[in-house]
Amino acid sequence: MTPERGNGRHVPFTRVVAAQVKHLHQEAEASGKGEAFAVALRQMLERLQADARSFGDPQYRLPKLRLMIYQAAVSPLVVSYAVHDDRPLVFIRSFRMMS
Repeated sequence: MTPERGNGRHVPFTRVVAAQVKHLHQEAEASGKGEAFAVALRQMLERLQADARSFGDPQYRLPKLRLMIYQAAVSPLVVSYAVHDDRPLVFIRSFRMMS
């Protein structure tokens, strides 16, 4: 998956996260939640590009890296991500399905 850009915020996808998204999408499809998954993922990426700091709930800081870790949910997905203090960067750490 290629990095997403918009509104000055850069949201890169690592290969690990892209593989995770693919696997979760397959699981969602198998359980009949494929469309909800796709909608949630799209909404999350839009919010991460536009207003990552107000989208999720702050969890903890990584002061040496100048990052704040957040978690956000759009049913049926939860995303964990980091936002750089000074640069327009968002790093997606992981996705998971809601239990």
